[in-house]
Amino acid sequence: MTIAHSQVRSGTYQIDTARSQVAFVASHLWGVGQVHGSFRVREGTVDVAEGPETTRIDAVVDLTTFKTDKAKRDSDVLSKRFLDAANYPDLRFTGVAATGASGGGVGTVDGLLDRHGHIAPATISVVGIEVTDEGLVATATARVDRTKLGVSGGRPIVNRWLDLTLRIVLTRSL
Repeated sequence: MTIAHSQVRSGTYQIDTARSQVAFVASHLWGVGQVHGSFRVREGTVDVAEGPETTRIDAVVDLTTFKTDKAKRDSDVLSKRFLDAANYPDLRFTGVAATGASGGGVGTVDGLLDRHGHIAPATISVVGIEVTDEGLVATATARVDRTKLGVSGGRPIVNRWLDLTLRIVLTRSL
């Protein structure tokens, strides 16, 4: 069941990194093909406040966990040519303002992505929140411009945009 922010119990929630995932789709070959893959979340917290505008998200995606269906591509993307994940393994999202949605949606979280000093604005559209016995499961989408994060390899074959789908499992801290 999808619920609104007002139905979520305020407090601090920890991201369950073993059960959370960031999936992506990237276009290549001038939009003709798509690459599907995923990253794991390394750590994070969500502080749900009484009002969505003071809710805060801090999360780190582990770039070393980049995975698609082709090992050679994974190795290339993890290399210095693209992510340089061995030297810069973190992609941090800090959500600084949440808004409730009109028309029955859940809302958005505006924030900043930081990849080794390359900072870009990002908006996460929350498409569902489900209450569980342990806490919450949030599903969301976002579009990220990889070039704003300093990842410019592969042009013009690889599109600059990544479309993300997030499934974040949250456990309530007592």
